[in-house]
Amino acid sequence: MTSPLSRWQQLLQLLLLLLVGVAIMVLPPWIEPASTSVAFRCFALQQGGRHLLLLLLVLLLMRTSGEPLAAMGWQTLQWRQELRLGVLLFPAFYLALALLLLLLQLIGMEVPAAGEVPTVQLLPNQRSDQLLALLFLLLVAVTEELIFRGWLLYRLRTLLAGEWWPIMLSSLLFAAGHSYQGSIGVVTTAVIGIMLCRLVLWRRSLVAAMVIHFLQNFTTVLLLPRLLP
Repeated sequence: MTSPLSRWQQLLQLLLLLLVGVAIMVLPPWIEPASTSVAFRCFALQQGGRHLLLLLLVLLLMRTSGEPLAAMGWQTLQWRQELRLGVLLFPAFYLALALLLLLLQLIGMEVPAAGEVPTVQLLPNQRSDQLLALLFLLLVAVTEELIFRGWLLYRLRTLLAGEWWPIMLSSLLFAAGHSYQGSIGVVTTAVIGIMLCRLVLWRRSLVAAMVIHFLQNFTTVLLLPRLLP
C-alpha cells in the first residue's frame, strides 16, 4: 500500500498522534463529580471529549495529506449489508472472547476485582443515565474504529510491509489504552483488536467492526450488569 506522503511525513504523523494521544489520555479529570450520582455523567463527558479530540486530530492529518477516506475503510458503501453482518458475527465474536477469557484464567491469569478497575465504579447506575450511556458507547465504538482500525491501521500499512505487523502494532496500541483492566484485559483487548483488523481488511469497511465494538461494550457495560447479580 502506498501513500502520497514521504516516509518521513508518515512517521511524523504517526509520532504526533501517539504523543497527543498519550497526553490526552493522561490528562487529569477536568470535571470533579459533586456526588456519586453524577459520577458516570462526568466520566462520559470527559472520555467522550478525549475521544473527539483524538478524532479531530486524525481528521486534520487526513485533510493535510489528501489521502482517500475509502482506503481507510471510511465509507458507507452497502452500509446496511455491513451493519447486518456485524450483528450476525457478534455472537461468534463474543463466544470466542468468552472462551479466550476462560483459557487465560485456566493458565493462571486473574480477572481484577471490581474495586480494582476504576471504571467499574463509574458504570451508569441510574435509569436517567441509560440514554447517555448508549450515546457514549456508540461514540466510543465509532471513534475508536475510525482511529485504530481506520487511520492507524492504514498508516502502519503504508509504512510496513505485509499485513500482520500493522495488525499487531495497531492492536497492541489499542490494548495499551485498556491497561486499567489488568493483564488479562490487555490480552483480551489485543485479541479484539486483531479480530476487528482482520474484519476491516476483509470487508474494506469499518461499519461491521463498529457494530461489533458497540455490541461488545453494550453487553459488558449495560446488559450483563442488569442480568447478573
